[in-house]
Amino acid sequence: MSENDEELTWQSRRIAKSVQMVSSVDLSDNDELLSKLLEVQKVFEMDAEFLQFIALVAVFPPKRNIIKNWKKNQGLFLKLVKKTGKVGKDHFL
Repeated sequence: MSENDEELTWQSRRIAKSVQMVSSVDLSDNDELLSKLLEVQKVFEMDAEFLQFIALVAVFPPKRNIIKNWKKNQGLFLKLVKKTGKVGKDHFL
């Protein structure tokens, strides 16, 4: 059984690997981050609902303050919210 056949949960190895893959790119480049997120979604066969979680964990690890860096990455999260069919940042926040 492959990793992608296992049930996907917040604690899955697929999620951990996705976070590692996304956090390996330039965290200030929202387009590159979005591209990597869409790539891991396809590779690990996951729903869009997991992308926001992966992005949040990957882009804001403990050493990168979310409050100080939010403005740099806000556009990424708005694009993810729109991708899931919800409009506006209020749905994410």
